[in-house]
Amino acid sequence: GLAVATALADQGVAAVCLDQHDADTSAFERACTRAGVRGLALAVDVRDQQAVHEGVGRATELGPVRYAVNCAGVD
Repeated sequence: GLAVATALADQGVAAVCLDQHDADTSAFERACTRAGVRGLALAVDVRDQQAVHEGVGRATELGPVRYAVNCAGVD
């Protein structure tokens, strides 16, 4: 997920990264800053349906959602 979101940011796409790991959300924010694009990184546990719903809602702060990539690995 982080690699896909970072690749989109590198191509100039405003992107959102939902990840339960703060280190990954921080890496994504750095990638957006480096690429000069708007990005939103949110710490979200994908096992929590309400948290995911809220995160997707926040994603619309950057504009309409055109693509969604689900790369969640759940134990």
